[in-house]
Amino acid sequence: MIVNSLARPLLTAAVAVAWLTVAGAAQAGQQLAGAQQQPSTSQAHADPAAAQPAGGYVGEATCVTCHEGQVKSYHDSAHGRAWNAASPKANHGCESCHGAGQGHVDGSGDKSKIKSLKAGMRASEINAQCLDCHTEAERTLWAGSPHELRRLSCTSCHSIHAPKSDRGQINAVRDVETCRPCHRAEVQKLSRSSHMPVEEGKLECASCHNPHGSANSKLLKVGNTVNEACESCHADKRGPYLWEHSPVVQDCTTCHDAHGSMNDRMLVAKEPMLCQRCHVTVQHPSTVYDGYQLAFSTSANRVYGRSCAACHQNIHGSNAPSGKAFLR
Repeated sequence: MIVNSLARPLLTAAVAVAWLTVAGAAQAGQQLAGAQQQPSTSQAHADPAAAQPAGGYVGEATCVTCHEGQVKSYHDSAHGRAWNAASPKANHGCESCHGAGQGHVDGSGDKSKIKSLKAGMRASEINAQCLDCHTEAERTLWAGSPHELRRLSCTSCHSIHAPKSDRGQINAVRDVETCRPCHRAEVQKLSRSSHMPVEEGKLECASCHNPHGSANSKLLKVGNTVNEACESCHADKRGPYLWEHSPVVQDCTTCHDAHGSMNDRMLVAKEPMLCQRCHVTVQHPSTVYDGYQLAFSTSANRVYGRSCAACHQNIHGSNAPSGKAFLR
């Protein structure tokens, strides 16, 4: 009985040790199996292929070794906003626009192995790259627009790495300087004595025109006609009027030059010659042009020294019951 009482504690301790040994062996087996299935962190970092993006992309860290200035310039623009899921920075970085760079790197910087988006590349290819992201809002009607048909590329006006404007990444300080090379006549009119306040900084070309395309004439941004565009600012000329003036109803540019003129109020001709292009002054009141004899009459009375608008003040239209002659 004494032997049995002494052996019982020893037997219990031996069983406990055996259970601990079995549990430890099982845990060790699980850890070994996991280690065989997944490489260790040190092994993953040691393998260059595991650290590089797939699909031939080398990553922005590789681009910056040769193109540090270009990488920094795009980081400072809207393209470098990592919080925007649609930005290049949030995707493949430089390679979002220039394509996978593995071939470029393997070719020791071979330019033919990467999209340069510079001169020599077709405008349609450059535009297709930009339009992958920029297809909404004011760029919706780019396809078939006058600038697209003239084979202009996005980089004709915009610069990704060296913009000079504080918005829109324009390659000039002001919009008007971007438009000047192609639209010299219109820009030159902005320096005449009576002009749109573009030089003063109150307006810009894009205030009236959408360079990316429009569904109406002259790439106008507002309205469907020239009149609607003008009346968006000159609301007092909108009408409707009880007595309408036909040239005003048809087109504001019948009498006004939309960019600038050497005449008062941006008129296309001086008064009264402006009025007398339509109103033949054989007598007063004058008659609207209605034939060969009136047009070439040598007895026509020309009014000089004062304008027709001295009396016909409401020349855009009148709502007075007696305003047929636009006197009030």
